[in-house]
Amino acid sequence: MKLHPRAVLSSIGVATLAMTLSTTAAAAPSAVVLGGEDTTAKPTVFSASDMLFRVTGLLAARLELSDAFAVDAEGAELDAGTHANLLARAGFSWTSYDTLAPWYLGVDLELDAFSGLVTDGPSLAGTALPNSGGHDALVVRNANVTLSYEGIVALKAGVMTSHWGLGLVANDGAHGWRPGSATFIDPRGGDRVLRGQLAVQTPGELKIGAALAFDEVLHDDQLLPGDSARQVILAAFFDTPVYRGGFYGVARFQETDEGREINAFVFDFYTQAEADLGDGLKLRLGGELAAIFGDTTLAPSPDHPQHDVLQLGGVARVALEDANVGGVLDVVFASGDEDFGDGWQNAFRADPNFSLGVVLFPYVMAAQTGRATLTAEAPELTGYPAEDLDRFPTRGSVSNTISFFPRLWFRPAQGLEIYGGPLLALSTAAMADPLNSKLAGGDPRNARNAAPSGYLGTELDLGARYRMIAWGSELLVGLEGGVLLPGKALKANGNDSGGAVGAVRAMLSWTL
Repeated sequence: MKLHPRAVLSSIGVATLAMTLSTTAAAAPSAVVLGGEDTTAKPTVFSASDMLFRVTGLLAARLELSDAFAVDAEGAELDAGTHANLLARAGFSWTSYDTLAPWYLGVDLELDAFSGLVTDGPSLAGTALPNSGGHDALVVRNANVTLSYEGIVALKAGVMTSHWGLGLVANDGAHGWRPGSATFIDPRGGDRVLRGQLAVQTPGELKIGAALAFDEVLHDDQLLPGDSARQVILAAFFDTPVYRGGFYGVARFQETDEGREINAFVFDFYTQAEADLGDGLKLRLGGELAAIFGDTTLAPSPDHPQHDVLQLGGVARVALEDANVGGVLDVVFASGDEDFGDGWQNAFRADPNFSLGVVLFPYVMAAQTGRATLTAEAPELTGYPAEDLDRFPTRGSVSNTISFFPRLWFRPAQGLEIYGGPLLALSTAAMADPLNSKLAGGDPRNARNAAPSGYLGTELDLGARYRMIAWGSELLVGLEGGVLLPGKALKANGNDSGGAVGAVRAMLSWTL
């Protein structure tokens, strides 16, 4: 029987709608950011003849390293080494403001001049291993035009990034750390589409609206080289000063260069709310729930040339904060898939820019699933190589887990914030490696060739950021680290090999 990976189709990186309209903009609503207001530096704005011009810029650098750890049954180790990741981004926008009232015309341009690694990847063979992604140069993130009438109806067309809710499924890679968020994050890339969109909404403080869009996907986490994808999107939303939420449905049709197809339908709901409890105490609630249905001819087997798709993912977030201290709790669910031969693909993967911790998902699970693309190509054991193994690696995404991540943060001095907490992670399905599970007759075996338990591990994370704003620009310096105490779901059989794994990263960014 032919091998096939359990997670060929993970959560579709759907590029969602730019929804909230106004007389001065037609842009996507802010993601749900809990535990702190968006107090990042404001862009430089110029005005002339009742028109507005905006210039933005971002320079960022990250230096990271981790311990070596075993990634397969033979004990091969990933020694990730030390890696440097850079980002240079520039943007410009123009709006007619009151010049054409009641009509509004806007142009938005944004470019990543450079994004990614400036160091070589790990020497270990595999696919999409940690810090092996290389870099991109001269990537157009936004090049679009918006025409709106009194903020009630708007047309928007061109290249654009996309973000929805908490960024679980669609993520623009531009929602980074904010004061009070206690988030371990340093995003890169993001979902990009060539889109035509029509959106309408009610006037006034209570906004209720809907939007229709057609996309040619340019980049997201599911579009591998040689793939093409198109999307039809229908969304509905509401927005008030206290509550916000919405729904979008997406029909996605993706094809590989070998003619295999993914036909998927995504239903995603999100909401957020906040309450002032008095004496400066605030409560913020947010959540996102996504379900993916469909079918795919990727990773065919003799018994199942076509697989049905059913994947579920969700996140709930609660934040309680005062002026200089607070706490945040994230609860994340992502369905897994332990059976390679049942005709279903159930493994949900969050967008890679939806970050959860420092070690478990971006390093250990990414490395073990990335190594599997090499070990599973064993023709002397299977008769012929497995197909579509390049779809199996998680690429750092949160997958196959129910995780609890409580964090505390406090500000000991102006501009300085310290945050941290334990990440407790269980698997929703047994960890299954393609080769080891095949040799065990189809029973789940993890990457270390052990019958896995449901305990992924406990990760202890700690971070600090110092933030300074001067002349409208922001300087941010950060240091984050974590230690993973792996559970039996990740260990080898009958021993404690694969002990604690640590990782640390230093970050510097300047935002204009």
